[in-house]
Amino acid sequence: MDRGHDVCMVGVQTDLKRMLDALKDYGPDLVFNCTEAFEDQAALDYVFPALFEAEGYRYTGSPALGLLATRNKAMSKKVLAYHGISVPGFRTYRRGGAVEDEGALELVGGGQAGDPGSDDDDAHGASFGAGAA
Repeated sequence: MDRGHDVCMVGVQTDLKRMLDALKDYGPDLVFNCTEAFEDQAALDYVFPALFEAEGYRYTGSPALGLLATRNKAMSKKVLAYHGISVPGFRTYRRGGAVEDEGALELVGGGQAGDPGSDDDDAHGASFGAGAA
């Protein structure tokens, strides 16, 4: 390239070994992670950062753990509230389970994490279950 950077584009479909072999042969200083899914499944977007981390490559974009942690909206809100960041009240239900009106939802969080009386414990009125929507 004109600016002194060598670029190697590696197309990825389903053969991850091919991608890893190409990276090993090229030896990049930085991998630009432009992926948004794997095998047409957006829920597998963490696969590429996980592989880059496992192989020791520096890369752009969110880390695998960040992608996995934010996939669950209820857990993300719980973590934010624990750290004193206000989030809208919420409830989760098991897929196919009964949905009951439990009254109004209130703002969660906003206090200092760990302070007595802050909303950083399980008293949010939120329940967590597998398959939460």
